[in-house]
Amino acid sequence: EFGDLVRNVARDDAVRVLVVRSANEHFWLAHLDVNSILNEVKPPEDRGEILNEWHSNMEVLRNMPKATIAVLTGRVGGGGHEFALNFDMRFGVYGATKICQMEVPLGIIPGGGACVNL
Repeated sequence: EFGDLVRNVARDDAVRVLVVRSANEHFWLAHLDVNSILNEVKPPEDRGEILNEWHSNMEVLRNMPKATIAVLTGRVGGGGHEFALNFDMRFGVYGATKICQMEVPLGIIPGGGACVNL
């Protein structure tokens, strides 16, 4: 669904700005369970396509000819943080927005594109 959304917004000349905010003021976007990340690690020969659906959607979001704004409320963790880094602008709430990258303390390089796109 998200891939369809960003592609439609990118093509629609009537849309000039995309603003994404959470319906939950305490958490912007939940991150994938870290245990599932650890269970999904595969050797390079078994990984297949480097550009999976997530990366492809983020590429469209990052390169669309529209202004993109992420309104970050509450906790922003892991994949949510990497998602936010693909927007042109990010606005947080003073004293309420907490950003973390949960993979780092576990020695896992974030795989959603944040390291490359910084």
